[in-house]
Amino acid sequence: MGHLLLVDNDPDILELLEMGLTGEGYEVRTATSGVEALRSIEEAIPDVLVTDLIMPNIGGEKLLKIVNSVPEWRTIRTIVISGVAIEAPDLRARTPCDIYIAKGPIASTLQYLKDSLRNFDRMSEMGRTSTIGADGIFSRHITRELLEFKEDVDQILDHISDGVCKIDRELTLVWVNRAFATLVGKPEEAILGRRIDRVITTDEMQSLLYLAERRDPDAPRAVEVSLEPGRIARATLLYSFEEDDGYAALLWLDVTERLLLEEQYENIVESANDLIWTTDLDGTLTYVSRAAGRIVGVEPESLLGRPLWTASSMVEPDSFRNEVEGLLAAARNGTLDTLAVSEWQHHRTEGELRWVQTRTSALKDRAGRIIGLQGTLSDITEQRNLMDEKEALLHEVHHRVRDNLQLIGSLARLSRPEFLETRIAALSEVFDELYRERSFSDVDPRALVERVAHTALANLGKYAVDTDRFSITVPSLPMRRAVPVALLVNELVQDLGRAYPEFDSRLLHVSLAEVDDGFCLSLGVDDAGDAAEDGGAAAAVPLETDRIPYLLADQLGGSGEYRDTAAGRSYTIRFS
Repeated sequence: MGHLLLVDNDPDILELLEMGLTGEGYEVRTATSGVEALRSIEEAIPDVLVTDLIMPNIGGEKLLKIVNSVPEWRTIRTIVISGVAIEAPDLRARTPCDIYIAKGPIASTLQYLKDSLRNFDRMSEMGRTSTIGADGIFSRHITRELLEFKEDVDQILDHISDGVCKIDRELTLVWVNRAFATLVGKPEEAILGRRIDRVITTDEMQSLLYLAERRDPDAPRAVEVSLEPGRIARATLLYSFEEDDGYAALLWLDVTERLLLEEQYENIVESANDLIWTTDLDGTLTYVSRAAGRIVGVEPESLLGRPLWTASSMVEPDSFRNEVEGLLAAARNGTLDTLAVSEWQHHRTEGELRWVQTRTSALKDRAGRIIGLQGTLSDITEQRNLMDEKEALLHEVHHRVRDNLQLIGSLARLSRPEFLETRIAALSEVFDELYRERSFSDVDPRALVERVAHTALANLGKYAVDTDRFSITVPSLPMRRAVPVALLVNELVQDLGRAYPEFDSRLLHVSLAEVDDGFCLSLGVDDAGDAAEDGGAAAAVPLETDRIPYLLADQLGGSGEYRDTAAGRSYTIRFS
């Protein structure tokens, strides 16, 4: 154990101990700080490390943890000489050393140290349960308070979410908190005493070191640094080498999630169909999204720094400027608290009419202060066209409803009241089918005819029907055809009921088919129960004898006839 390394930040004590031990034949090296001690150990591993506990930056406790964490250094025997043996028993208990000596008068402390070196194993056995030389040391109240305060501060710094580190001019990490160690993914003892550019090896380190040296006072005090694996941190300079003699301190914030969110938000904004923009309180554009090239035909970069009202040829400049200046005045007064929405007409050079909508609101900073305007510019021509088409369609629907209501009124005037309910029900089936089909114009004729026939038969007290006798081959009917067809089916079924009260409803047959020049509706019943007077086939009789079917056939632009035979009665109507 002839090679010793003495560590103490008090140069006088260090000199006296060195003189006393050198006289005993020991080879002695000294270090005035934990950082200097680590460098000395890296140059040559000593047999014994003798260190003080309370030292700035890397103290004795952390120095010993670092030594114990390096496999090649675990052969070093360790002795602590400290004046806080009585004031900080917890610190003594967690100090990983072989021998603990209370620092008292230099003569007695030196003697205890010499005895420990001569009888290391026996003194080490004693040191496991007690502090050598503690009997002559008295607790100092002020020292205990200072140690407790330091421990409180260390705990606070270890529990904050932001990382903090301190480096010397050699770029050595001399102090770190727990969050910084977590950020770089290494334990504290693995990074203390190491150069920061060896702990963080990414390309941004040069910018970080430039920042720490503060070569340019006007440069930003923060830089983003890539960490592994895939993390990004923002390092902010707390103080540089020039501001603190020999040291610089940096605050580290993990901004990975925030940058990802910002990137996602930017992608969403840039992929939006609308042109998105922001201005300052003078109306000058400070941000323009990529949609500018598609909507206004100008690249975003050429619009930045220009007044908002000159950015788009799709909006009349004077009117837009008046609106924007009014909004800016309200923003400067702090009274802009609503969303302003305006629509503008624009005629392209080829004469095409386009519509543009602007939506503008206040742009605020994190403190809630209004710092400008933000808004969107959208080409709403297609929406306006769709609205116009919708209004036209609704107008058409209203027109058809009016016509059908007039038709109902006519039916009410032409017929007996007891049949009015089934006629209205037949008309409602048309609109119900439109609703089922989600259509404004076409209906499914088979479903329509089946439901109208069921309703009409039920009105006659007949509920049995064989829909297999229904042959509907027309795929669809426009609404203007569906209404009279539904009413015709109702009228013809009712007519059968009046002519043959006892007919079997299961023998009802209905067909609707396409013919050369239009459609043919045929409805009848076999074996009606009452034959024609001649007992045989009867000639066709025009529908004029029954006023309502005649009117409906005429509305369809067609004509019809019916036959009474020994088998029953049938109706046939042809229409275009």
